[in-house]
Amino acid sequence: MILPIDDNYRVVGNAYGWSIEKKRPYKKTSKWEPIKWFGSLEQAINGLGRLWLRTSDAETLESALLEVERISARLSRALDKDYYQSL
Repeated sequence: MILPIDDNYRVVGNAYGWSIEKKRPYKKTSKWEPIKWFGSLEQAINGLGRLWLRTSDAETLESALLEVERISARLSRALDKDYYQSL
């Protein structure tokens, strides 16, 4: 199972668990590389959100909370889109 999140990230499931994959641009082709592994889909989605928060530009508690809201909305849109495409 592949759940595209945006142009740079996706969540991939296989018989062993779930991974977050990041697109790595190369000269002629782009390649997806796993960057983190998880035991469940919920852990993978939460892990991606935490990764985005840790690497955000937030410098205050207020800006971090706004970033959490933005990340939550971004993930919700991506997952809803995939859910409705599968119907």
